[in-house]
Amino acid sequence: MSRSSWKQPFYYKNLLNKITKAKKNNKIIKSWARNCEIMDGFNGATIEVHNGIKFIKIIINRDMIGHKLGEFVSTRKPCVFKKQNKKK
Repeated sequence: MSRSSWKQPFYYKNLLNKITKAKKNNKIIKSWARNCEIMDGFNGATIEVHNGIKFIKIIINRDMIGHKLGEFVSTRKPCVFKKQNKKK
């Protein structure tokens, strides 16, 4: 469910300040804020988002604006079935 239209998008001001400083120096920002909405100021930044175990690097582009950071980082491992050795 999306946020109400009369409210502003949810983001952390501290994260936005870090990103604007890091874009000037081409640094990577680490973030645990998966619920933060991507705004215009994030465009071109490289952010490492925590998925619960490790940080996964994403590069923000214009197509990602309006989505949340957690949408681009999966928290689940893909299901892989083991192959069984057939005995003859």
